[in-house]
Amino acid sequence: MLFHQKKVKLLEMTLVTKKRIPQFPGSIFPQFPTETKSPLQTLFQNGSEDSEDDDGGEDEAEMIMKALEIRRKVTAEIFKEAMKRKGKFGITYSTNLVDRLSDFIDFIMIEAAKLKRLPEFESSSFNIRAKTVIEDLNVVPLIRWLKHNGLPYPKIAKLICLSRGNLESITGLAEWLKSIHVRGEFLGVVLTKAGENILERSNEELAEIVEYLESNGVRRDWMGYVMSRCPQLLSYRMEEVKARVRFYLDMGMNEKDFGTMVFDYPRVNYLKEFGVNNEEVGRLLAFKPQLMGCSIEERWKPLVKYLYYLGISRDGMRRMLTIKPIVFCVDLEETIVPKVIFLMTKAGVSERDIGKVIALGQSSWDAA
Repeated sequence: MLFHQKKVKLLEMTLVTKKRIPQFPGSIFPQFPTETKSPLQTLFQNGSEDSEDDDGGEDEAEMIMKALEIRRKVTAEIFKEAMKRKGKFGITYSTNLVDRLSDFIDFIMIEAAKLKRLPEFESSSFNIRAKTVIEDLNVVPLIRWLKHNGLPYPKIAKLICLSRGNLESITGLAEWLKSIHVRGEFLGVVLTKAGENILERSNEELAEIVEYLESNGVRRDWMGYVMSRCPQLLSYRMEEVKARVRFYLDMGMNEKDFGTMVFDYPRVNYLKEFGVNNEEVGRLLAFKPQLMGCSIEERWKPLVKYLYYLGISRDGMRRMLTIKPIVFCVDLEETIVPKVIFLMTKAGVSERDIGKVIALGQSSWDAA
């Protein structure tokens, strides 16, 4: 056990220090084999060839796992140092970001291991190779640019890990999003919520989606707002986008109303909170497009509170939407409250039954 601990300690010293530890015949430190090894294998000084029995193999595997963790820590420290030195980031910000970059740290380790195969890096230490990889990736300037555009470090970390090392895909997509009027404060939302495949899509594929929506009534200057509210659109296949658009148009909605509906996507989501499905939403907006002109905060939320007060449940409101959607379009104080008062004072509807009368859309409600 003591021998094994010394072996791991010696490996740790080799990984952290820049100078090579002197080797001599009979040294306990394993040598690099002469044959070419995989990138991950070259992160370690040896495999398990010198294991003489199963117990020795297990010890060797444990040593390799410890060496891997050591090298991860070393790589993380090198990355933090680059952020502080090149990007002028504080220690707290650097630590918080790097702690979320475990996949990217592994990518740097593997790329640094690959450099060992090149003649110019054959005798270089791991630290030098890791620094070279970080500099060649231009990752620190990218972090500074993303931070400047309003992205918090959790979103920056998620993006970098999603890129799988292709960091240029992040800047390329961000610049394209700006070209369709996605504002800086919403870049992080779109980049991180558009789907894991978004960084793999070409600008041509994304532009095709935008052009198709534009041809169906979504104005160009609305596009940034639309994508900020529904970034998943950018991850859909073109066939899926067309199918979704066709669904609403087949309900009888014209292009102008469809464009307005897409622009007012939050209202569509709010309607769905009542249990209304896609087909019912399509019918509602086709026959009562004025629903899209109603404010959620100023009209719908006060109305919902009032209907709850009258004892109408969510299911009752869903029924009202499908049978008498005009209720959600009229003014609460000027139209609905006077009708409720009339029903209770002139039509003889009790306080207990008023909710049922409204929710069921009975004739007495229409008469009022």
